[in-house]
Amino acid sequence: MTTRIEILGIGSPLHPDQAAMSLVEGMQREGFSSGIEGVEFAFRTLDRPGWGLLEFLRETEWAILVDAMVSGRRPGSVSRLDIDTLPFSSRTLTSHEVGLLPVLAVGRSLGLLPRGLILYGIEIDPPPFPDPASPREPPFAVVSSLREAILRDMASLLAPESGRERR
Repeated sequence: MTTRIEILGIGSPLHPDQAAMSLVEGMQREGFSSGIEGVEFAFRTLDRPGWGLLEFLRETEWAILVDAMVSGRRPGSVSRLDIDTLPFSSRTLTSHEVGLLPVLAVGRSLGLLPRGLILYGIEIDPPPFPDPASPREPPFAVVSSLREAILRDMASLLAPESGRERR
């Protein structure tokens, strides 16, 4: 039996948070794989999915979300974020503009999140943002860091559960 893991790059192609989308598109282009027998990755980019993300996640058993963030760390830093301990904003929610954290909070409350969900944040420069018309490819170190983190998580989460062998 094959386990399918969705790797989702979230952002906007017309905004600096396109970094996550670029990373995921690059991983797909280069044929990034888990190296674990019976595990395959499916890659998608989602342009500001808002509440629609829940519809997608409820049909998914395993998902890795990659999104840009501004937290004050060095741009290009990759952080694995624990969904259970994320600081959810008390900011007023509207149906017009909703960020990833409130969507995940509602999804968790309604039991719509996948069995396995991992969130990676890619640190970007704080505002004012660079010109989105001239996107930059993520530096190799960022790409490498994200790949290593995903493989480490997959090996620890999936291999012991099923006795799968690394290829």
